[in-house]
Amino acid sequence: MKILAQTDHYKHMLFGENVVFTQYYDGVEIELDEMKNLVELEIEAVNHQPFFTISDFRDAFGNMSNETKEYLAQNEEVNRLKILEILIVNSLPLKLLTRGYLMVFKPKTETVIISKTQELFELLESKNIAPSTIEEIKDYYQKKESLV
Repeated sequence: MKILAQTDHYKHMLFGENVVFTQYYDGVEIELDEMKNLVELEIEAVNHQPFFTISDFRDAFGNMSNETKEYLAQNEEVNRLKILEILIVNSLPLKLLTRGYLMVFKPKTETVIISKTQELFELLESKNIAPSTIEEIKDYYQKKESLV
C-alpha cells in the first residue's frame, strides 16, 4: 500500500498497481479543487493506466459540493481510465445518499454500491484483480479493525 494523500477527513491510497482506495472519515468536507488534486494523484499513481476505485464511506457523514460530484461523475479524463467505482456504505442514510448521487449525476463509469468487505473481495476477484492486491486490502482492513 502506498499513501497518496491523508488529512483528518480521508486517507487516499494505492493498492497494487491499479486500485485506488479512499477511506473517508466522519465530518469529511471536499471541495472541487481538492478533489481535482486527488484525481491528479490517482492518475499519476497508476501511470495513466486503467484503474479501479474503492471509496469506503462507512460511518463517514459529511459533504461534497455538487460541482465536485459532477466532476467525479462526468470528467472525461477520469472516466476514460476508471474501470469501476466501488462505493462502500453501511447505513440506510448513506445508501440513500449514494443512490441519489447515481440518479442525479449519472456517472459514466460503472458504479457499484456494497455494504460488506466480503462483497468487496468477491467483486475484486470477479474483476481479476491480482490476488496479492486483494490480500493487501484484506490486511489493511484487518489492521484497521484491530485498532478499534
